[in-house]
Amino acid sequence: MRPLYFGTDEALLVRPAKRYRLTVVTCPVGPYFAQPIRLLAEESYGRAFPGGTGDIKPAGNYAAGFLAARLAQERGFHNVLWLDATQHRFAEECGVMNIFFVVGGEAVTPPLSGTILPGVTRASVLTLMAEMGIRAEERPVPIEEVLDAHAAGNLTEVFGVGTAATVAPVEYIRYRERELRLAVEPQSSISGQVRERLEAIQTGRVPDSHGWLMRL
Repeated sequence: MRPLYFGTDEALLVRPAKRYRLTVVTCPVGPYFAQPIRLLAEESYGRAFPGGTGDIKPAGNYAAGFLAARLAQERGFHNVLWLDATQHRFAEECGVMNIFFVVGGEAVTPPLSGTILPGVTRASVLTLMAEMGIRAEERPVPIEEVLDAHAAGNLTEVFGVGTAATVAPVEYIRYRERELRLAVEPQSSISGQVRERLEAIQTGRVPDSHGWLMRL
């Protein structure tokens, strides 16, 4: 289900509209990613800048990512690992999803600092992790920390979370000349457990104690 909210003024002016229409598009879809994700850390382009619209969902936000994604796909990657647009140092998002890193058994995700979308799936995953006794932290994640954790054997998982993909494991990240290969264990991994729990609530296999579902 995709809501779409757009201006309907009978005018072509560069200003906020005075009238809008809300529509909801529904259609059946298959898995967004049929296999674990391969990412290229992006240093040339920026998805969102401080003071911009990176933390909301206008259609124009997608345009900033198209070129970088296409260039990455031409090199055999699914999408890019977005770094912050000012220093290209801190991990921010995974293509069009929020991202989580599991370091030493603890899940870490970048904070909502104004350039990251506060995704509903992200919030749901954080809620479920707390219920499942999985420690999670929201803080800046330098790419150097990710590299060091992988080299030390402490980076056990990376996964993206989003509306369409739900919870999608990452199997490979390339940063400059460094390659990060990650084992994907759907059953025993934190991402696998959280995805199973989330989908069980979505499909009604377990009770929804959060009021997330609405019967139509």
